Amino acid sequence: MTIPYNASSLSMIKYVQASLHLLEDNCSDSVAWYSKSDKGLKPIINSKDIVVLVKSIAYIINNDFVKIKKLQKYLKNVATVLTLLGLPIVWSLPHGLIVKQSYLEVESTSIRPFVYKDTKINIQVVNKDKYDKLKQVRALMPNLIHSLDATSLSLLYDKFSNVYKDSQFLSIHDCFATTVDKVATLKTMLSSVYMELYSNDPYLDQFDKYLLNYIEKTGRVLDRNTRTVEIIINNRVKYYELIDIEWVKNKKDINKRTIERIDSQHILV
Repeated sequence: MTIPYNASSLSMIKYVQASLHLLEDNCSDSVAWYSKSDKGLKPIINSKDIVVLVKSIAYIINNDFVKIKKLQKYLKNVATVLTLLGLPIVWSLPHGLIVKQSYLEVESTSIRPFVYKDTKINIQVVNKDKYDKLKQVRALMPNLIHSLDATSLSLLYDKFSNVYKDSQFLSIHDCFATTVDKVATLKTMLSSVYMELYSNDPYLDQFDKYLLNYIEKTGRVLDRNTRTVEIIINNRVKYYELIDIEWVKNKKDINKRTIERIDSQHILV
């Protein structure tokens, strides 16, 4: 669940550790032991085992779920190219809202406000002319997912409120609820919203098309046939290629390898 949000391996390790009970008395040789709860206090796993577990999960996902890895690579490529172009990352949501991601570089400086004191104050100054490449890259996937969750929420509420004018509608992030007599209808509406978003007109195609149009509208040089963008860095012209969205969708593999298509069914409970 944390991979689409670009969680690091260290973050994943901390999530596992947080779900367990640390046995302080059994820590030795820089190895911390954990139990399932604070009741039995029986050691079941140590810190080194958790590292191996997280690495194993990451390996399985990268090898068995190729499309996730490809999507990560595509979005990283998009964020990198737009940052090098000096542009914010902008995308359009299915219900028409335009999202702009702009993480700017921040520089820290220390000053001494008083000559008679050694106390210093740290001040952070935002560089409005330069985007923070690392933040732009790491934030794109989670922000895209959150924006699509918000789209689902707004479309679902619009459908529901049009049918039931004064009924209760509850929401926490991407979880929805209503009174018992209308739960079945809410489930059906939610299914239709997901179908509209991700089935009838593939959203990744819309995202990619909007991206190319956006680059051209800003006056940048883009060759749509080769998906190559011209970027000037230190007064030198360089060319960067945008990954083809068809490769991400497994319809065209740049490595000429056959990838088994896995169909998935989502059951809403």
